[in-house]
Amino acid sequence: MFNVGDLVKLNAGFNQERHPPMFTYGFVTGVENLGDPERYCKQLIKVEWAHPRNNDEQTYMDHCLELVAKL
Repeated sequence: MFNVGDLVKLNAGFNQERHPPMFTYGFVTGVENLGDPERYCKQLIKVEWAHPRNNDEQTYMDHCLELVAKL
């Protein structure tokens, strides 16, 4: 499970005009727990990316990110 302040790495490819490339590092700035253990996606996560293609309104599913370090 991800928490605000964790260091993560993008582990999925998205549109390169709006998202950073795969393996870009960033910090978790927001987490929404979905609360249903049967769901494929258990959290929605906002990330501040260390890349020029950073957008505060982008949210990622937990399985698109890899945890690098806990806060």
